[in-house]
Amino acid sequence: MDKPLERDSTVYANLKKYLPEGRIMSTANWDGYTGHWIVIDGKIYLQKIDVDMYSSKGGEDYTLTYTTDSLKKVFTSYSDEKGICAKWLNGTIRSGQGKIIRYVHSGFNRNMEKEHVMYIRNGVIVGQELYHNWKKDFLLNGSQKW
Repeated sequence: MDKPLERDSTVYANLKKYLPEGRIMSTANWDGYTGHWIVIDGKIYLQKIDVDMYSSKGGEDYTLTYTTDSLKKVFTSYSDEKGICAKWLNGTIRSGQGKIIRYVHSGFNRNMEKEHVMYIRNGVIVGQELYHNWKKDFLLNGSQKW
């Protein structure tokens, strides 16, 4: 529910140079890529990047996947034995799981059934909160009387 790669202008600029031309960009994904992340030993690590592509010849969309091995040349100063650590990342990020229960088509303005808010300093989780969001049936159906 965030774009950690865009939090540092140098990291972001290097990534944009590396990613291929012809990415599918839309209001749902302005830059045409999706980063996948994992927490290992309390640190945020990049797992892979998926890039949605359009083929003008075949007319079919497809996805290119860049693994951490192929991304190490872009993130050399952030690589360690466990992968690519988001050491540039500071601030708060949210991750979500389950169904989307509220959505507004603007950025990441949504809530999911389960949300994990993490407070990050140099790629390390220094604090966190877990939220369980759900809607009761009577709140979903406008015909209910109070």
